[in-house]
Amino acid sequence: GPAAPQLIVGGLTIDSDVDADFFRFYMPATGTSSDFVRIDFIHGQGDLDFKLLNSSGTTLTTSDGVSNSEQISLNGRPAGWYTAHVYGWSGATSPNYTLTVNPSQNASPTMAIVNPPAGNIDLDHGGDTYTTTWTASDPENNDTWVTLWLADHPFLDGHEVLMPTSVNTPASQGFYIINSAYVTPGTYWVYGEVTDGGTITGAWSEGTITFLDSTGCLGDWNNSGGQPDSSDFLFYLNDWVAHDPHADLAPEGGDGVWDSTDFLAYLNVFSAGC
Repeated sequence: GPAAPQLIVGGLTIDSDVDADFFRFYMPATGTSSDFVRIDFIHGQGDLDFKLLNSSGTTLTTSDGVSNSEQISLNGRPAGWYTAHVYGWSGATSPNYTLTVNPSQNASPTMAIVNPPAGNIDLDHGGDTYTTTWTASDPENNDTWVTLWLADHPFLDGHEVLMPTSVNTPASQGFYIINSAYVTPGTYWVYGEVTDGGTITGAWSEGTITFLDSTGCLGDWNNSGGQPDSSDFLFYLNDWVAHDPHADLAPEGGDGVWDSTDFLAYLNVFSAGC
């Protein structure tokens, strides 16, 4: 699939004289002198070679030197699908090698997360799923792919959670069903990245999804699984002050205003022990 903007895969092996690896990748534009495919290995542990194949499986060129790497330039290669075929020379094996694919680039694709829209949507954690949708386009009409994450803040800080089954979803599909089993209860923005195989563009949802712990109650604000206590009260107070969508309780479903009615709504359920 897409390798944008550069794909490096380590820990690869050729295990026997009949073993071979095939890596199919997409180029969105004609290759330049800076575009290439390379394998790196220790020649003394086994001599590896590789071929570049076109979309029909025809060999275009071969790299079969005697150093610790083999590289094939993509300069002048037209846009489309290619395959790197890696194998041992004369039956050689290798306990470890790395593949690098540096494809061509052109104008970046764009995307917008349509759902969730502005506001917040409450769902039961572990019971409900949510279908997020997007629109995507590419200036050159290249193939494009989307990968999604959930994050508890609308910015990237390394704590976002990858939706593993979303990786390289065809952008033309336009939707992905989020399974709450991948995250803990909480409120999340959806972050998406779209690639054409050469560049990557990101986009955030305007609204949020809140997965509520259905085994607890509203007063158990930090989802500890116990009776509401001072920590729950302080968690709610912090969320209310920060205008967290989850803390917008009144009227039911929220009104986009964090005021005393929301605070009193929580205080009532907290005082009631649920």
